Amino acid sequence: MIGLRSLVKSEKKIDVAIEEVQELIMLLENQITGKKLFGGETIGFLDMVVGSMIPFCLARAWEGMGIDMIPEEKFPELNRWIKNLKEIEIVRECIPDREKHIEHMMKIVGRIKAA
Repeated sequence: MIGLRSLVKSEKKIDVAIEEVQELIMLLENQITGKKLFGGETIGFLDMVVGSMIPFCLARAWEGMGIDMIPEEKFPELNRWIKNLKEIEIVRECIPDREKHIEHMMKIVGRIKAA
């Protein structure tokens, strides 16, 4: 999972690890610029794959760790894309409860730290 393991197990300073992960996220930012969704006007495979990982899975782990990894001011296009995803009914139906999901992701973080 993009950046989660590197943040949790980082031997570097956390700021350096965050910067490295944000460089990877910037690749997504650049790809979504000027598009409603990665698939254009309709949701596609990439939207589903990236959409299930970044905004609703990893972001909640980062949030549980106290990190705002995809701040709006740095990633305006990616945040706009996340909002577009949330407008799609089938996506909304699949988004887990925020608090329970953060709790679950923090258990995963704990397992990564212990490994």
